[in-house]
Amino acid sequence: MAAKLGDSLLVVDRIWRAVGIVPRAETETKANDRSDRDCHAVRALYQAKAGRILLFGDPDGDSLDRSIAHELVHAMQDEWFELRRMLRSTAEPDEILGILGALEGEASFVAASVVDPAAMSSCGSIPVGALWSLDKSIRAVPELSMIPPSVSLPAYLPYVFGERLACVLHLRTGTAGLDTLLMRPPAGSAQLLSVDGYLSGRRAIDWDTSWSQLPPLPREWSALGHLRIGEARLAGLPLAWDRGSARKLLAGGALGWRGDRVWVATHPVKGDAVFWRLAFDSPKKALAFAKIWWSLRSIRLGTSLPGWSGASEGASWTDRRGVSYQVLVRGAEVGVGEGFDSATTSRFLRRSMRRPVVERN
Repeated sequence: MAAKLGDSLLVVDRIWRAVGIVPRAETETKANDRSDRDCHAVRALYQAKAGRILLFGDPDGDSLDRSIAHELVHAMQDEWFELRRMLRSTAEPDEILGILGALEGEASFVAASVVDPAAMSSCGSIPVGALWSLDKSIRAVPELSMIPPSVSLPAYLPYVFGERLACVLHLRTGTAGLDTLLMRPPAGSAQLLSVDGYLSGRRAIDWDTSWSQLPPLPREWSALGHLRIGEARLAGLPLAWDRGSARKLLAGGALGWRGDRVWVATHPVKGDAVFWRLAFDSPKKALAFAKIWWSLRSIRLGTSLPGWSGASEGASWTDRRGVSYQVLVRGAEVGVGEGFDSATTSRFLRRSMRRPVVERN
Protein backbone atom coordinates (compact mmCIF):
# COMPACT_ATOMS: atom_id res chain seq x y z
CA MET A 1 0.00 0.00 0.00
CA ALA A 2 1.08 3.61 -0.43
CA ALA A 3 1.29 3.82 3.36
CA LYS A 4 4.78 2.36 2.90
CA LEU A 5 5.78 5.84 1.77
CA GLY A 6 5.77 6.70 5.43
CA ASP A 7 3.37 9.60 4.82
CA SER A 8 6.43 11.58 3.77
CA LEU A 9 5.49 14.68 1.83
CA LEU A 10 9.08 14.93 0.62
CA VAL A 11 8.89 11.47 -0.92
CA VAL A 12 5.54 12.26 -2.55
CA ASP A 13 6.98 15.50 -3.91
CA ARG A 14 9.99 13.65 -5.35
CA ILE A 15 7.72 11.15 -7.09
CA TRP A 16 5.63 13.95 -8.60
CA ARG A 17 8.78 15.65 -9.85
CA ALA A 18 10.14 12.41 -11.30
CA VAL A 19 6.95 12.04 -13.35
CA GLY A 20 6.86 15.74 -14.30
CA ILE A 21 3.70 16.60 -12.37
CA VAL A 22 5.56 19.47 -10.66
CA PRO A 23 7.83 20.92 -13.38
CA ARG A 24 10.44 23.02 -11.58
CA ALA A 25 11.41 23.69 -7.98
CA GLU A 26 11.49 27.43 -8.60
CA THR A 27 7.90 27.37 -9.89
CA GLU A 28 6.60 25.85 -6.70
CA THR A 29 8.67 28.25 -4.61
CA LYS A 30 7.16 31.23 -6.43
CA ALA A 31 3.71 29.76 -5.98
CA ASN A 32 4.27 29.30 -2.26
CA ASP A 33 5.62 32.84 -1.96
CA ARG A 34 2.57 34.16 -3.76
CA SER A 35 0.26 32.11 -1.54
CA ASP A 36 1.94 33.54 1.56
CA ARG A 37 1.50 37.09 0.33
CA ASP A 38 -2.17 36.53 -0.44
CA CYS A 39 -3.16 34.61 2.67
CA HIS A 40 -5.50 37.48 3.50
CA ALA A 41 -7.82 35.97 0.86
CA VAL A 42 -8.70 33.26 3.42
CA ARG A 43 -11.76 34.59 5.26
CA ALA A 44 -12.06 31.99 8.03
CA LEU A 45 -10.41 28.82 9.29
CA TYR A 46 -11.53 25.99 11.56
CA GLN A 47 -8.72 24.62 13.73
CA ALA A 48 -9.59 21.02 14.50
CA LYS A 49 -6.97 20.52 17.23
CA ALA A 50 -7.91 23.71 19.09
CA GLY A 51 -11.62 23.41 18.32
CA ARG A 52 -12.00 27.05 17.31
CA ILE A 53 -12.84 29.21 14.31
CA LEU A 54 -10.56 32.07 13.28
CA LEU A 55 -11.76 35.02 11.18
CA PHE A 56 -9.31 36.98 9.01
CA GLY A 57 -9.55 40.50 7.61
CA ASP A 58 -12.84 42.34 7.84
CA PRO A 59 -15.53 40.28 6.06
CA ASP A 60 -19.05 41.67 6.22
CA GLY A 61 -22.60 40.90 5.16
CA ASP A 62 -23.14 37.74 3.12
CA SER A 63 -19.41 37.08 3.02
CA LEU A 64 -19.21 36.93 6.80
CA ASP A 65 -22.31 34.73 7.09
CA ARG A 66 -21.03 32.34 4.46
CA SER A 67 -17.55 32.12 6.01
CA ILE A 68 -18.87 31.42 9.50
CA ALA A 69 -21.41 28.88 8.21
CA HIS A 70 -18.69 27.06 6.26
CA GLU A 71 -16.43 26.74 9.28
CA LEU A 72 -19.30 25.79 11.62
CA VAL A 73 -20.04 22.87 9.29
CA HIS A 74 -16.39 21.80 9.63
CA ALA A 75 -16.76 21.98 13.41
CA MET A 76 -19.80 19.68 13.26
CA GLN A 77 -18.01 17.33 10.86
CA ASP A 78 -15.15 17.15 13.32
CA GLU A 79 -17.48 16.31 16.19
CA TRP A 80 -19.23 13.54 14.26
CA PHE A 81 -16.45 12.12 12.08
CA GLU A 82 -13.10 13.38 13.46
CA LEU A 83 -11.52 15.31 10.59
CA ARG A 84 -7.93 14.42 11.36
CA ARG A 85 -8.79 10.73 11.57
CA MET A 86 -10.52 10.90 8.19
CA LEU A 87 -7.54 12.62 6.58
CA ARG A 88 -5.11 10.12 8.10
CA SER A 89 -7.11 7.13 6.85
CA THR A 90 -5.05 6.91 3.64
CA ALA A 91 -1.58 7.89 2.45
CA GLU A 92 -2.70 8.14 -1.20
CA PRO A 93 -2.77 11.85 -2.18
CA ASP A 94 -5.53 11.22 -4.73
CA GLU A 95 -7.75 9.54 -2.14
CA ILE A 96 -7.16 12.47 0.24
CA LEU A 97 -8.56 14.69 -2.52
CA GLY A 98 -11.76 12.66 -2.43
CA ILE A 99 -12.05 13.05 1.34
CA LEU A 100 -11.44 16.79 1.06
CA GLY A 101 -14.12 16.89 -1.63
CA ALA A 102 -16.64 15.44 0.83
CA LEU A 103 -15.63 17.80 3.65
CA GLU A 104 -15.29 21.02 1.67
CA GLY A 105 -18.15 20.16 -0.67
CA GLU A 106 -20.66 19.73 2.15
CA ALA A 107 -19.40 22.86 3.96
CA SER A 108 -19.54 24.96 0.78
CA PHE A 109 -23.02 23.70 -0.12
CA VAL A 110 -24.47 24.35 3.34
CA ALA A 111 -22.78 27.77 3.57
CA ALA A 112 -24.18 28.76 0.15
CA SER A 113 -27.69 27.73 1.22
CA VAL A 114 -27.42 29.96 4.31
CA VAL A 115 -26.81 33.00 2.11
CA ASP A 116 -29.19 31.95 -0.68
CA PRO A 117 -31.66 29.11 0.09
CA ALA A 118 -32.49 28.91 -3.63
CA ALA A 119 -29.00 27.48 -4.17
CA MET A 120 -30.24 24.20 -2.70
CA SER A 121 -32.59 23.63 -5.65
CA SER A 122 -30.10 23.88 -8.54
CA CYS A 123 -26.78 22.10 -8.77
CA GLY A 124 -25.56 23.17 -12.21
CA SER A 125 -23.73 20.80 -14.51
CA ILE A 126 -20.17 19.74 -15.21
CA PRO A 127 -19.11 21.17 -18.60
CA VAL A 128 -17.38 19.17 -21.29
CA GLY A 129 -13.66 19.43 -20.62
CA ALA A 130 -14.31 20.29 -16.96
CA LEU A 131 -10.65 20.29 -15.89
CA TRP A 132 -9.67 22.44 -18.87
CA SER A 133 -12.44 24.91 -17.97
CA LEU A 134 -11.45 24.98 -14.29
CA ASP A 135 -7.82 25.63 -15.17
CA LYS A 136 -8.81 28.53 -17.45
CA SER A 137 -10.83 30.07 -14.62
CA ILE A 138 -7.93 29.72 -12.19
CA ARG A 139 -5.41 31.20 -14.63
CA ALA A 140 -7.64 34.24 -15.09
CA VAL A 141 -6.91 35.24 -11.47
CA PRO A 142 -3.51 37.04 -11.38
CA GLU A 143 -2.72 35.81 -7.86
CA LEU A 144 -3.12 32.19 -8.99
CA SER A 145 -1.64 32.26 -12.49
CA MET A 146 1.90 31.37 -11.33
CA ILE A 147 0.84 28.24 -9.45
CA PRO A 148 1.47 24.94 -11.33
CA PRO A 149 -1.80 23.32 -12.50
CA SER A 150 -0.86 20.15 -10.64
CA VAL A 151 -1.13 22.25 -7.47
CA SER A 152 -3.99 24.63 -8.34
CA LEU A 153 -6.40 22.05 -9.82
CA PRO A 154 -6.33 19.73 -6.77
CA ALA A 155 -6.61 22.79 -4.49
CA TYR A 156 -9.88 23.96 -6.06
CA LEU A 157 -11.35 20.60 -7.05
CA PRO A 158 -12.77 19.74 -3.59
CA TYR A 159 -14.66 23.04 -3.43
CA VAL A 160 -15.96 23.28 -7.01
CA PHE A 161 -16.88 19.65 -7.64
CA GLY A 162 -17.39 18.66 -4.02
CA GLU A 163 -20.11 21.29 -3.65
CA ARG A 164 -21.88 20.02 -6.77
CA LEU A 165 -21.73 16.42 -5.53
CA ALA A 166 -23.14 17.48 -2.14
CA CYS A 167 -25.91 19.40 -3.90
CA VAL A 168 -26.91 16.41 -6.07
CA LEU A 169 -26.98 14.06 -3.08
CA HIS A 170 -29.07 16.54 -1.08
CA LEU A 171 -31.57 16.93 -3.91
CA ARG A 172 -31.97 13.16 -4.16
CA THR A 173 -32.12 12.10 -0.50
CA GLY A 174 -32.04 15.24 1.66
CA THR A 175 -29.71 15.49 4.65
CA ALA A 176 -29.21 11.71 4.54
CA GLY A 177 -27.34 12.26 1.29
CA LEU A 178 -24.90 14.61 3.02
CA ASP A 179 -24.34 12.05 5.78
CA THR A 180 -23.65 9.42 3.13
CA LEU A 181 -21.06 11.70 1.52
CA LEU A 182 -19.10 11.88 4.77
CA MET A 183 -19.48 8.20 5.62
CA ARG A 184 -18.43 7.20 2.10
CA PRO A 185 -16.23 9.96 0.63
CA PRO A 186 -15.30 9.85 -3.06
CA ALA A 187 -12.46 7.36 -3.64
CA GLY A 188 -10.25 9.89 -5.39
CA SER A 189 -10.51 12.76 -7.86
CA ALA A 190 -12.22 10.67 -10.56
CA GLN A 191 -15.28 10.04 -8.36
CA LEU A 192 -15.26 13.70 -7.38
CA LEU A 193 -15.43 14.68 -11.05
CA SER A 194 -18.21 12.22 -11.89
CA VAL A 195 -21.45 12.08 -9.90
CA ASP A 196 -22.41 8.88 -11.76
CA GLY A 197 -19.01 7.39 -10.98
CA TYR A 198 -19.47 8.14 -7.30
CA LEU A 199 -23.04 6.86 -7.13
CA SER A 200 -22.16 3.63 -8.93
CA GLY A 201 -19.10 3.08 -6.75
CA ARG A 202 -16.84 2.91 -9.79
CA ARG A 203 -13.31 2.73 -8.42
CA ALA A 204 -9.92 3.19 -10.00
CA ILE A 205 -8.18 0.18 -11.49
CA ASP A 206 -5.14 -0.68 -9.39
CA TRP A 207 -2.40 -3.28 -9.43
CA ASP A 208 -0.29 -5.17 -6.94
CA THR A 209 1.91 -2.52 -5.37
CA SER A 210 4.73 -4.67 -4.00
CA TRP A 211 8.21 -4.32 -5.45
CA SER A 212 8.75 -8.07 -5.15
CA GLN A 213 7.10 -8.74 -8.52
CA LEU A 214 9.67 -6.60 -10.33
CA PRO A 215 13.15 -7.82 -11.24
CA PRO A 216 15.81 -7.02 -8.61
CA LEU A 217 16.94 -3.40 -8.81
CA PRO A 218 20.44 -2.86 -10.25
CA ARG A 219 23.31 -2.26 -7.86
CA GLU A 220 23.13 0.97 -5.82
CA TRP A 221 19.50 1.55 -6.82
CA SER A 222 16.80 1.52 -4.14
CA ALA A 223 13.00 1.76 -4.08
CA LEU A 224 11.81 5.31 -3.35
CA GLY A 225 8.08 4.61 -3.29
CA HIS A 226 4.89 4.30 -5.28
CA LEU A 227 1.52 6.03 -5.46
CA ARG A 228 -1.46 6.81 -7.66
CA ILE A 229 -1.24 10.11 -9.53
CA GLY A 230 -5.01 10.31 -10.09
CA GLU A 231 -7.10 12.03 -12.74
CA ALA A 232 -6.84 15.61 -11.45
CA ARG A 233 -3.05 15.68 -11.11
CA LEU A 234 -2.62 13.73 -14.33
CA ALA A 235 -4.53 16.52 -16.11
CA GLY A 236 -2.08 18.98 -14.57
CA LEU A 237 0.83 17.35 -16.41
CA PRO A 238 0.10 18.58 -19.97
CA LEU A 239 -1.29 21.86 -18.57
CA ALA A 240 2.07 22.51 -16.93
CA TRP A 241 4.21 21.78 -19.99
CA ASP A 242 2.27 22.54 -23.16
CA ARG A 243 -1.22 24.01 -23.25
CA GLY A 244 -1.64 23.09 -26.91
CA SER A 245 -1.26 19.42 -26.03
CA ALA A 246 -3.45 19.89 -22.98
CA ARG A 247 -6.23 21.36 -25.11
CA LYS A 248 -6.17 18.32 -27.41
CA LEU A 249 -6.32 15.95 -24.46
CA LEU A 250 -8.74 17.75 -22.13
CA ALA A 251 -10.87 20.38 -23.88
CA GLY A 252 -12.88 18.04 -26.10
CA GLY A 253 -14.10 15.77 -23.33
CA ALA A 254 -12.98 13.54 -20.48
CA LEU A 255 -9.41 12.35 -20.07
CA GLY A 256 -10.75 8.79 -19.97
CA TRP A 257 -8.60 7.92 -16.95
CA ARG A 258 -9.45 4.64 -15.19
CA GLY A 259 -6.47 4.15 -12.92
CA ASP A 260 -2.70 4.44 -12.59
CA ARG A 261 0.23 3.62 -10.35
CA VAL A 262 3.77 4.90 -10.56
CA TRP A 263 6.81 3.21 -8.99
CA VAL A 264 10.00 5.24 -8.55
CA ALA A 265 13.51 3.92 -7.84
CA THR A 266 16.45 6.17 -7.00
CA HIS A 267 20.24 6.22 -7.36
CA PRO A 268 22.59 8.51 -5.38
CA VAL A 269 24.25 9.78 -8.58
CA LYS A 270 22.03 8.87 -11.54
CA GLY A 271 18.79 10.23 -10.10
CA ASP A 272 15.36 8.60 -10.36
CA ALA A 273 13.87 5.89 -12.57
CA VAL A 274 10.12 5.72 -13.25
CA PHE A 275 7.75 2.86 -14.08
CA TRP A 276 4.20 4.04 -14.58
CA ARG A 277 1.16 1.99 -15.54
CA LEU A 278 -2.06 3.74 -16.59
CA ALA A 279 -5.50 2.50 -17.63
CA PHE A 280 -8.05 4.37 -19.77
CA ASP A 281 -11.64 3.92 -20.92
CA SER A 282 -10.63 2.76 -24.38
CA PRO A 283 -7.61 1.94 -26.57
CA LYS A 284 -8.25 5.23 -28.40
CA LYS A 285 -7.92 7.24 -25.18
CA ALA A 286 -4.83 5.27 -24.19
CA LEU A 287 -3.12 5.90 -27.53
CA ALA A 288 -4.02 9.59 -27.41
CA PHE A 289 -2.44 9.96 -23.96
CA ALA A 290 0.68 7.97 -24.95
CA LYS A 291 1.32 10.17 -27.99
CA ILE A 292 0.88 13.37 -26.01
CA TRP A 293 3.08 11.98 -23.23
CA TRP A 294 5.80 11.39 -25.83
CA SER A 295 5.53 14.94 -27.17
CA LEU A 296 5.65 16.34 -23.63
CA ARG A 297 8.73 14.24 -22.91
CA SER A 298 10.42 15.94 -25.84
CA ILE A 299 9.56 19.35 -24.39
CA ARG A 300 10.75 18.39 -20.92
CA LEU A 301 14.06 17.05 -22.27
CA GLY A 302 14.54 20.03 -24.56
CA THR A 303 15.36 17.83 -27.54
CA SER A 304 13.59 16.29 -30.53
CA LEU A 305 12.58 12.68 -30.00
CA PRO A 306 11.84 10.16 -32.77
CA GLY A 307 8.31 10.72 -34.08
CA TRP A 308 5.47 8.36 -33.25
CA SER A 309 4.90 6.30 -36.37
CA GLY A 310 1.28 5.64 -37.35
CA ALA A 311 -0.49 3.04 -35.25
CA SER A 312 2.70 2.00 -33.48
CA GLU A 313 2.26 0.55 -30.00
CA GLY A 314 5.22 2.36 -28.54
CA ALA A 315 8.22 4.65 -28.84
CA SER A 316 11.68 4.74 -27.30
CA TRP A 317 14.82 6.86 -27.21
CA THR A 318 18.18 6.63 -25.41
CA ASP A 319 20.30 9.70 -24.65
CA ARG A 320 24.09 10.01 -24.76
CA ARG A 321 24.39 8.95 -21.13
CA GLY A 322 22.63 5.67 -21.93
CA VAL A 323 19.40 6.68 -20.13
CA SER A 324 16.37 5.20 -21.87
CA TYR A 325 12.87 6.71 -22.28
CA GLN A 326 10.10 4.34 -23.35
CA VAL A 327 6.31 4.36 -23.69
CA LEU A 328 4.25 1.27 -24.47
CA VAL A 329 0.55 0.86 -25.36
CA ARG A 330 -1.29 -2.38 -24.69
CA GLY A 331 -4.99 -2.11 -25.50
CA ALA A 332 -6.49 0.42 -23.10
CA GLU A 333 -3.34 0.57 -20.96
CA VAL A 334 -0.16 2.63 -21.21
CA GLY A 335 3.22 1.89 -19.68
CA VAL A 336 5.95 4.49 -19.18
CA GLY A 337 9.51 3.60 -18.25
CA GLU A 338 12.61 5.76 -17.99
CA GLY A 339 15.78 6.18 -16.01
CA PHE A 340 17.77 2.95 -16.57
CA ASP A 341 19.61 1.77 -19.66
CA SER A 342 17.48 0.52 -22.55
CA ALA A 343 17.51 -3.20 -21.68
CA THR A 344 16.82 -2.68 -17.97
CA THR A 345 14.09 -0.09 -18.61
CA SER A 346 12.39 -2.41 -21.11
CA ARG A 347 12.59 -5.37 -18.73
CA PHE A 348 11.14 -3.43 -15.78
CA LEU A 349 8.47 -1.78 -17.91
CA ARG A 350 7.17 -5.02 -19.41
CA ARG A 351 7.23 -6.71 -16.00
CA SER A 352 5.27 -3.85 -14.38
CA MET A 353 2.66 -4.14 -17.15
CA ARG A 354 2.01 -7.76 -16.12
CA ARG A 355 1.07 -6.96 -12.53
CA PRO A 356 -2.27 -8.47 -11.45
CA VAL A 357 -5.26 -6.21 -10.79
CA VAL A 358 -6.19 -5.89 -7.12
CA GLU A 359 -9.56 -4.92 -5.66
CA ARG A 360 -9.75 -1.92 -3.35
CA ASN A 361 -12.59 -1.73 -0.86
